Amino acid sequence: MFTGNSSVTFNSSKEKSEVYRELEELLETLGIVHISSSGGITITGSRFNGFSYKPSIDGRVTEREGRYTINLDFQAKPDTMGWLIAICGFPIGLAIFILPNNAKAEIQRKADHALSEVKSVFK
Repeated sequence: MFTGNSSVTFNSSKEKSEVYRELEELLETLGIVHISSSGGITITGSRFNGFSYKPSIDGRVTEREGRYTINLDFQAKPDTMGWLIAICGFPIGLAIFILPNNAKAEIQRKADHALSEVKSVFK
């Protein structure tokens, strides 16, 4: 429901595995990062968890001739409790959706900051 995207492109002459290791360290501000050998990124962002919504962050790293592109997709979806409050407390209950919207905005800020650090490290 509340989704966002952040991306960055950079060049590196380092080996792919070394780049992935460094990326895992640089993206730790978002949560526990795992990058698969195929380039899939999974981030457990439990620090963004909150009442009535569940955040998720995933992405992909692609490499082509030393040029890497990172795309991060994230969302903060209202859970069952959030929907119940919104429906049962309509119209004031709809204010519960402010929480996932704020979480999405915080994830967006942190993702943009982390990816700008990535770009500066790999300059």
